[in-house]
Amino acid sequence: MKGFSAFLVFLAKTILLGLGVVMAANGKGTWLLLVSIALFSVLFIMLGCLGNAPKD
Repeated sequence: MKGFSAFLVFLAKTILLGLGVVMAANGKGTWLLLVSIALFSVLFIMLGCLGNAPKD
């Protein structure tokens, strides 16, 4: 079940970033692209970096 959840998160992230790129390329504003990049960065830091940091 974790594998399927990871797949759904990856799919949602890909769609969000893809829509942001398409909207920015068509001149409809870069707000979705900037929001999706910021959200991805925050989640990467929280889940990827902080969770695996060595404990002192």
